Amino acid sequence: MGRAAPRAIIDSMQTADTAPARPQQPAKPWLRRALFWGAALAVIGLDQLTKGLVRALLDRGESWPDTDWLLRIRYVTNTGAAFGILEDQTAFLIVTTLIGLAAIYLYYRYPPFEHGIVPVAIGMMLGGALGNFIDRVRLGEVTDFIDLGWWPAFNADGLLAMGAGMVVVTDPSTLCDHVRAGETAMIRFYKDPAEWGGWTGGDRVVTNITQDLFRRHPATNFEYWALATEGLPTMPIGSGSAEIGGSGPLSYPAMQAALRDCRAYLYTGTQPASYTLGLIEAMMVGVPVVSIGPKWMDIFPYGSELFEGHELNLYGKGFDDPADARRVLRAHLDNSSDYAGAVFYWNQRERAAALFGRDVIGAQWKAFLG
Repeated sequence: MGRAAPRAIIDSMQTADTAPARPQQPAKPWLRRALFWGAALAVIGLDQLTKGLVRALLDRGESWPDTDWLLRIRYVTNTGAAFGILEDQTAFLIVTTLIGLAAIYLYYRYPPFEHGIVPVAIGMMLGGALGNFIDRVRLGEVTDFIDLGWWPAFNADGLLAMGAGMVVVTDPSTLCDHVRAGETAMIRFYKDPAEWGGWTGGDRVVTNITQDLFRRHPATNFEYWALATEGLPTMPIGSGSAEIGGSGPLSYPAMQAALRDCRAYLYTGTQPASYTLGLIEAMMVGVPVVSIGPKWMDIFPYGSELFEGHELNLYGKGFDDPADARRVLRAHLDNSSDYAGAVFYWNQRERAAALFGRDVIGAQWKAFLG
């Protein structure tokens, strides 16, 4: 590119900024309805058809093709929400899905801005959510089958995320503003500190809560887990963990009990999430958390700058070198001082409550919603 090109780009941007914006004309009511319901029904039909074919043609856990392709069809099921969180909480997920469906419909009825693509995008969101809702009501679990290898398996409800993305990129308040887009809505998950706590560390093991920690590598950084815990007693938790010496999936109360009993928690991250509910729950319990470093978060289009797990734990940093994490974990395993454990417990709990406590997050939502 020649030296004059940057000047031309700046000039063109200034011209675009000063030109009067063309107002979006609202779609006719009948057209909005047709686009919305048409998109929703199309996504539901595609979702149920593809899932039915997968269940009919593949055995659970089977992949096609069975070679190491970039994209495969793999029949897996999920009794939880995205990335396997809230496993076996079907009734709770049905209730929350109904609330989400109502919110999507209200968003369609009272859109914050007009754009011809918005009814289609919101219809895709509704269809994707309804597809999984049908699975939970009929089967008690959701069928996933699109496997990219480096990403948790998903289904046609990926169109839900696509629809949400279409709404974002057409919102005039975020167009041409990649720096500020969405930042005012950055509100974290919350946990009630009263429901957690009680860490004892009586079981001298290092634990981790991740769905298919081994099978979903590199998205779950299993290599880091293996290197950082080499020679240490471990008890990973979650579906697929039995393959690597873990407990397998646990009920919610059993998971809480395991967190209270373990001596330390190694957080390995789940790309592309900045942090996970497993990390929040471990911090809320008060178990000492050791985190992976940001340099391991390199799966495109992710990146170390989006990772927060290493900043949230009590140490305020992560360990890029698994050997460094192993030394810290061994120190926790060998620590038999009740005083040191109590100090760490209260400090960890205080940090978790400041970041994820119900009162803190509730105040943020109140300020955001006015």
